Formats: sequence, C-alpha cells, structure tokens
Amino acid sequence: RVTSRKLGMRTESSGRFEKGMDPENTMPALLRACQLVQLLGAGQVVDGIIDVYPCKKSATVIPLEVDRINKFLGVHLSEQYMIDTLKSLEFGYEDGKVIVPSFRADVECMNDLAEEVIRIYGYNKIESTGFVAPMTQGGRNAKQQFTCDVTDALCGMGIDEINTFSFISPKYYDKIRMAENDPRRVSVKISNPLGEDTSVMRTTALPSILEALSYNFSQKNENVHLFEIATVYLPTTPDKLPTETARISMAFYDTSAKGAEPFYEMKGYVEAIMRLAGIPVKFVSETSDKAYHPGRCAKVMLGDTCLGIFGELHPQCAENYGFGCTVCAAELDFDAILENKKTVYEYSSLPKFPAVERDFSFVCDEALQAGDVEEIMVQAGGKTVESVKLFDVYRGPQIGEGKKSLSFAVMLRAADRTMTDEEADKVVNKIMKRLGDAFGITLRS
Repeated sequence: RVTSRKLGMRTESSGRFEKGMDPENTMPALLRACQLVQLLGAGQVVDGIIDVYPCKKSATVIPLEVDRINKFLGVHLSEQYMIDTLKSLEFGYEDGKVIVPSFRADVECMNDLAEEVIRIYGYNKIESTGFVAPMTQGGRNAKQQFTCDVTDALCGMGIDEINTFSFISPKYYDKIRMAENDPRRVSVKISNPLGEDTSVMRTTALPSILEALSYNFSQKNENVHLFEIATVYLPTTPDKLPTETARISMAFYDTSAKGAEPFYEMKGYVEAIMRLAGIPVKFVSETSDKAYHPGRCAKVMLGDTCLGIFGELHPQCAENYGFGCTVCAAELDFDAILENKKTVYEYSSLPKFPAVERDFSFVCDEALQAGDVEEIMVQAGGKTVESVKLFDVYRGPQIGEGKKSLSFAVMLRAADRTMTDEEADKVVNKIMKRLGDAFGITLRS
C-alpha cells in the first residue's frame, strides 16, 4: 500500500496484495494458467517447475477452548458443533487444536475462532442477558499504605512534601563532600541527557532536597521544612537495570528560631517515623560522613542494620549550597524500615498501680554515648523499668576536662502491686552496679 501510494499507481494487483494474498495459492494458479494455455492452443507447456520459496509459511495452530468461547459469546455450544462448523469453513482439526487454512491469514487467536463459529450459528440466536462483571475490591499494598502513613505523619508535623528529578549532575556529589572512593559516586549515566545537570541517575537523595532547600533560602524564606520519599538508582552490571530503592529524605532550616536545637528537632522527626513503624532503634554517633558535622551526626541502628543517618550539615557543605544558617538533614532507608516494620501489635491495659520516678545524674567520659547508658539501665532494671528519658547534658569546669554529666529520668512500676521505696532502691542499686561495671560511671555529687 505504501509503495503504491508513493508511485501513484493503483492497479488490480496492488489492491489484491494490500488485502493479503495466499502464498500457497501460487502453485494452483500457475498450473491452471498452464492448463488454459494448452486448452486454448496459446502455447506449449514444457515439463519442470522452478519454485523459489525459501521461507515457507507455517500453518497457524490455535487451541480450541470450548468453555472460553462459550463464555466469550454468551452461548452454550458443544465442542462437536464448533468442530463441524470450522471444518465446513475449511479449517483443520487435530488433537484439540484448530489448523487455520493458508487463505485465512486474518484468523490469529481464540476470538477469531469464536467469530467464525457465531457467524454461522447466528448472532440472532444469542440470548439477551444482564451485564455481569466480577467486582474487585480496591486497596493499597503494604508499601503503598506505609508510604501514605509516613507522608501523613510528616505533613502533620508541619513538613512539606516535594518531588524532585531522579537525574542529577555528577557535581552534586562534590557539593555534599562525598569521598572520591565512595561507591555511591558510580552512577547510571543517561545516554541522551538534556544537559550536564541531568546526566546521571542519583544514588543518594540528599543533593536533590538540599537544592530545593537552597532555592528557598535564596528567596528569603525564613522557615522551610521539606521531605521527599525519593527513589535512588544503584548500578549493578552493564547488562542489567539498576536496583531501585526508596529513601526518606528530610531537610530544614529555621532562621526565625532563637535558641533552638535543630539536631534534636530532626531526631524527633526520625523517632516519630520509627514509632510509626514500631521499630526500637538506637542512635550511634557518626563521624565518617563528610556531608554532616562530625560532632552532630548519628546513625539510626536496628541491631547491626543501619536504617539511615541524620544530623547537622557540615559548615563547608552548608557553604557549598549558600546557606547562612544551621541546616539539618536526614536520609532513611524506606525499604529497610518497611521490611522491619512491626505488623502485629499487642494490647496492654492501662497501669493500675502508681509509678516511682527516680532521677540520675552521672559523670562519665565525653566519648560515652547516652544511648549505651540507657540500654544498660533498661537491661539492669528489667520489667520494672517503664521508661528512661535523657533530660540534661552538662559540661563545665565542675565536671572536669574530658567529662560530661548525663541526667536521666527513670520511671519504675510494678505490674501487680504498688512499688515501695525499698523495692525501688534495690532496682536503683542494681542499675548503678551494672553501670559502674560497664562504664565506670559514678553519681554526680
């Protein structure tokens, strides 16, 4: 058809070939032509045939699915009726399969067989019925539901959701001070990028959210909190697609807040996500990631599994983005959090007996982490320790150089009785002994 229209030549031959010609009809047509030549005395027919047919077209074979055809047509025809009908139309049948004749190139699937059967049976014989369709109940899978839960929680805390491009510039890795030998620098390169700024697929979501935050800072917005559930692309092998994983990235600054502690504010956001997932995590100091301040950065740990990192940006990193204030950021592994998410919750009734609160002020080495102290206190106190909260950290000449004071509020409660002062003192002594043996901690005088 294309060639005929280009040349402007419409012939009987082009019209026939446009609609599809039967290649198996060539030999019968040739023999008939030779027969006519001989009958009409128009020439002499000699022996021998030259047949150039290197790619012989194989016959189309379609399974005869009686139940599907009846359901599709809305009728109740027997298998034998269908076979007889198709054979009358020169279709073949063998071992439950229909062999399509070469001159019916339009028949390719079960629907085409159903059409052949029903046009002989008669469309007028199909009984009218009401419309019936299976109902599928809609819903979200576990990942979609958790995504909505995290989004609702962060939006409820006043953080705005954004969506950024998945492709970035390789220079972004330099802006977050990523080490030269960091494996995250190996990115999937786009074969037809729009430009240098969109030439690779990101392996970390941190640069994307910092770019958005930096733009807001340049527009003189005083208080900006942003988050994104972003996809990162980790390359595998050249012949395979990259591994796509989700990250919860958060970042904020607040130039209007006076005397605020942005690190602990970000820690609160992270804790809220972990409470939502029902995951008991531990925060461990982190100094190796150059994007963050070495003294104000922590990893989120579940046993030996790192679920993410958060903290204040390193001053040099903040300067690279043009920030003139303290900026906090976090990047959490969404897929790892979802994998460890608590799915079964146990109900416990409200306590019937009052609690006993005891405050501790310890003097310890500067390098000791409060999380390690809290863990020992919970282990030593056992079931009677209901909660442990750090409420003060003090450093000063009264404590001594290289030392710090940690103050905890510990809530003690017995499930079956009112705890006496003597019982509480026994738990306290047990806690102090364990802390002394583990870290050499003493009470602050």
